[in-house]
Amino acid sequence: PGDIAHLIRTVKPNIGVITHVARVHQAEGQFKKLDEVFEEKKKLATCLAYGETAILNAADPLIKILEGKLKAETLWFNSKEGVYAELVQHTVNGFSATIHLDSQKAHGEFGVAGTFHIDLLLPAILCGTLAGISLYECVKALENFRLPPGRMSLIEGLGDATLIDSTYNASPETVAFALELLRECPKKHKIAVLGNMNEL
Repeated sequence: PGDIAHLIRTVKPNIGVITHVARVHQAEGQFKKLDEVFEEKKKLATCLAYGETAILNAADPLIKILEGKLKAETLWFNSKEGVYAELVQHTVNGFSATIHLDSQKAHGEFGVAGTFHIDLLLPAILCGTLAGISLYECVKALENFRLPPGRMSLIEGLGDATLIDSTYNASPETVAFALELLRECPKKHKIAVLGNMNEL
């Protein structure tokens, strides 16, 4: 609590992005409930002034509460009024999707495991377009994006094995995403190895 207030005083952003509100940072001295996480995160949007831009997830019911309540211009992702994805499908090396923005569309093959990561790519595309980059160029650039080690990164193992390394940390929600990804994996044998979930 208080970290975002400190950071926005230091950085003074003119674009704020909120991708999701989840049950995280719940350890002692942190947040007691989901609403408190939302109150902290929404500072990224409420600190913005006229002429600045908030990029928000229309699919998150808590974030949607901010609609019409901000000074900044609001751009939505996961909304047909903003940027959204169709035909989001798992592939051998990640997932593919067709991205729509206004009357434009571009198909991408992304090297990131888990279709839920589309919620990271869509706001990145909006940031790119605000900087004058075309939708097509944004999608092609993001095809080269890889997650850092320990965050759902793919590691090729011996004997046609694939490891999904999510050892950095986890929450109940991200573990559910990982198990769903494992369920959809075409491999014959699947093993989930679960460790601690910190900050709960």
